[in-house]
Amino acid sequence: MGIRRQLVATDPSVYAPKLANSLANLGAAYLDWHESQKALVYLQEAATLLKPFAEQYPTVFGDKQALIARLIAQAS
Repeated sequence: MGIRRQLVATDPSVYAPKLANSLANLGAAYLDWHESQKALVYLQEAATLLKPFAEQYPTVFGDKQALIARLIAQAS
């Protein structure tokens, strides 16, 4: 994640959605491993990163935002 975080700092409009996707995937993996609290940390960060993009481009990012919301509900 370190490299992706550095890339977000250089160009958030390009790399923030990619980081959000990686965080969501990691959160989903932790859910599969029955580590809900760890999953929640990554999923909440993914949701925060993706929110402005989903609001601006709902047809592109809306489904991913909805999936992350469902995963957060599972982890809670």
